[in-house]
Amino acid sequence: MLKVSQKTEYAMRAMIELALRRTRGGDTLVPARTLAEAQHIPLRFLEQQLGTLHKAGLVESFRGAGGGCRLARDPATIHVSEVVDAVEGPLYPMNCLNTEDHTCFQDAQCGIQDL
Repeated sequence: MLKVSQKTEYAMRAMIELALRRTRGGDTLVPARTLAEAQHIPLRFLEQQLGTLHKAGLVESFRGAGGGCRLARDPATIHVSEVVDAVEGPLYPMNCLNTEDHTCFQDAQCGIQDL
């Protein structure tokens, strides 16, 4: 089992919650407090992760009355590795996932590329 940091877990849970809400109700803005309550994540910690996800272009956020956040694009196009990279920095558990040194001899059969 792959063990991830708590900040990565919280970021993933926030992204999943935003994806579920987008699937159910369209593209409405979700306040950070609502996300925190839905996923039982401390608000201040979640706000930090949302800021990181925003800087990575995965989440759009709007301040003020009626503000909140939403996914920056279709959830089907967001990969787990993008969220992990945003929170932890680039991680390459296998050399073939490194975009700068892509050495993979099984491209046609590899299921890991889509993560």
